[in-house]
Amino acid sequence: MKEIKCKLIKNIDIVLLFVVCVSIFSHIILHLISDITVHIDQVVKINSSEIPYPPNFLFYFTINFLSAFSNNLSFLNSVTILVLSLAAVAKYAISKNIIIRLTGEISDEGSKKKICIIALGLFFFFAIPDPYTVFVLDKMYLGRLVPIVWHNSTVIMLFPFAVLLYWKQLQLFDLSYKATTKDIVIINILVILNILIKPSFVFVYIPITFFFLLNRFKVEGLKAFVFYLSPMIIGGLFIIGQYYLIYKLQQGSFDPEASGIAISSPFEVTLLWIPKWYLPISFLLSFCLPIFTVFLFKDILKYKPFVYALALSITGVFISAFIMETGPRMTHGNFTWQNIICTFLLMLATVSYLTPKFLNVKQESKKVKFLLGLFIIHVLSGILYLINYAETHVYY
Repeated sequence: MKEIKCKLIKNIDIVLLFVVCVSIFSHIILHLISDITVHIDQVVKINSSEIPYPPNFLFYFTINFLSAFSNNLSFLNSVTILVLSLAAVAKYAISKNIIIRLTGEISDEGSKKKICIIALGLFFFFAIPDPYTVFVLDKMYLGRLVPIVWHNSTVIMLFPFAVLLYWKQLQLFDLSYKATTKDIVIINILVILNILIKPSFVFVYIPITFFFLLNRFKVEGLKAFVFYLSPMIIGGLFIIGQYYLIYKLQQGSFDPEASGIAISSPFEVTLLWIPKWYLPISFLLSFCLPIFTVFLFKDILKYKPFVYALALSITGVFISAFIMETGPRMTHGNFTWQNIICTFLLMLATVSYLTPKFLNVKQESKKVKFLLGLFIIHVLSGILYLINYAETHVYY
């Protein structure tokens, strides 16, 4: 009992965040408009044999399994709150560990506590709002690139697995590190889990990781390259299978009408929510911290975690700009979900780079103080978004 108490005290940030997440998700599910309630309704329909599982079935099956395949709505709500809270806290715990690993050896307790505060701040990061967004568009989320969502259960559940995939894959870009079979198996499993929850992040993971692994081919030859490439091959096969099930067989569709995939004019879906002239402002306020960090500390462009996350983010934006669904799912923005994961990874990499600078209490640099100010503004923006969501009852 004493040992358990010590562990709880040691991980008090995780315990408190879990309590906060339970409170937030309880309020969202019981009182606000969200995709989560729609997904819970889908679970009920699956249990009633009205519809089959969708190809990305893992969230629905997890809720079903943990609720003993019950159709009791109150019980389903409770299980969903638990699963989403655990996923959100896991995202935080993994991110904090990544920041610690990338920062290096931390000996003093003061620095460890500061890293916890930094990681907690990152957890609530959001695009910086402006008067036009809030008072004219009446939107804080749609049309922005944000590193967190509170309203979509599959993205929330996907997050820890996507962040872990990013981290595990990042380690293999170091040519001095020789991956074991266990490493590759773990990455393969993470790729499959990503796809079975929501395939969005794997859309960008496959092409960008392929190019980052080309050095392995140059140095170690074709056999080793194929070994490292196996998660991309498996992921590609799974996505092809999902494409067939979703768009050819329409399995698990929320709509009775068929949908497809098409090439769009630039940002056609995004421009349903914001005017064209506002796009550059949207990008600036979404990526304020990374943009100014690059401007003030150009050596971040040699920092591999940042370069990888930046490449993923650019590819994600490109996909959302030129690929869209047709039919009833056109306005769902299903080719924008990868941007949420990639934006968080870009923020994570930026914060990891800045953390040693933030920890240096003797640092008098105005540049660091300015970036710390931007960090705080991003955090406050996330808290403001939550307050606005609670007040307006809509996540837009």
